[in-house]
Amino acid sequence: MVVIMKTLLAIVILFFTSTACAQCFKLVETQCLDDPIFATKVIGNTVALVAVMPEDVESVSIFWGDRLRTEAAIPLPSIYVHTYENSFVHSIRLQSINTNGSVVNYTRDEVPDFLVSIEN
Repeated sequence: MVVIMKTLLAIVILFFTSTACAQCFKLVETQCLDDPIFATKVIGNTVALVAVMPEDVESVSIFWGDRLRTEAAIPLPSIYVHTYENSFVHSIRLQSINTNGSVVNYTRDEVPDFLVSIEN
């Protein structure tokens, strides 16, 4: 469980080993976080998504582009893993809701890493 505070996380560094999609994510605290930070990594038919959200975000929904979704509420995990069943180019959408009820959608237009190509 990662506690997200205002002074948390400006750099996300991803390390993946080539065996069975074992992940090691290092989150470095450097400055105030006003905008979210996203990173994705595809290994085989599995995608790992790191989403570090501002402090006022209460929940996120991740739409994986294959008619499946993941929903999370406080405390938000920052690492999400999804396995696709077929080879295809999928477009991920992440929707966040903050404490004021404002909804923000992040798509491949804002986050190019949200367009993932799966090759089995």
